[in-house]
Amino acid sequence: MYMRRPFFLLISVDAPLTVRWDRFQRRQSLQRSAPAGAAKPPAAAATPNSSSTPTTDSDSSSSAITTLDSFVILSDKHLYDPVTGHNPLMSRAAVRLLNTSSDLAHLYATLGKLDLLNADRLRPSWDSYFMALASLAAQRSNCMKRRVGCVVVRDKRVVSTGYNGTPRGMRNCGEGGCARCNAGQGSGHGLTTCLCIHAEENALLEAGRERVREGAVLYCDTCPCLTCSIKIVQVGISEVVYSQGYSMDGETAAVFREAGVKLRQFVPPANGLIHLEKPDMYS
Repeated sequence: MYMRRPFFLLISVDAPLTVRWDRFQRRQSLQRSAPAGAAKPPAAAATPNSSSTPTTDSDSSSSAITTLDSFVILSDKHLYDPVTGHNPLMSRAAVRLLNTSSDLAHLYATLGKLDLLNADRLRPSWDSYFMALASLAAQRSNCMKRRVGCVVVRDKRVVSTGYNGTPRGMRNCGEGGCARCNAGQGSGHGLTTCLCIHAEENALLEAGRERVREGAVLYCDTCPCLTCSIKIVQVGISEVVYSQGYSMDGETAAVFREAGVKLRQFVPPANGLIHLEKPDMYS
């Protein structure tokens, strides 16, 4: 129910089994060493826990977990029980944190780098929205080299979309339609013999110059190549937004700079599986 609400973000936290077992043992050791009558140390104060670590308020049940085997059995029930298991819910999380932090200070420091409160996570910005459409268009690609999608936008309205692949009426690249792509040549090499139309070209052909006009923005999940960049300039695109780099980024940037076309890279907030030991990989 909450997944449908615009103010809700589901985040899951997990850790490797051996890490969770070690944390569980340390927590149990702290509880056993606590003086009689003293308040038991909370789990979070001992070690950062995860949603996959079995916990219980029962001293007898907890003390029954004396081996890794018994811990695994209870962990599997906690995750995969067909009625109460957490795994189906965790798999739907937009952000899935792999928490191998050694202490709470490290955990809080890495969480601070992830910008979890970014408003884009709840309601996509226009950049996020149009780049998501470009990525969706890329799923239609039949090119053996890479999938690329493109969206042309004017006044925040979609003018056209495109993806790379062989021309209409020809055999798909993935079915052997383009010898260059199927030969496995390196990125940026042999483009003169490539039969695939690029995503940007498809989008521009679909739109036509009259529909593009001044102020149009081109979103592409990969930075345009040199060949596409001069066509983008010619039809009057004012700005190009891309997500991933390409081998010709420098040449493309030089063309756009001279022609007065703004070029910028869009980096969305990190989603999916994020390893908290390496948060810089997702920024």
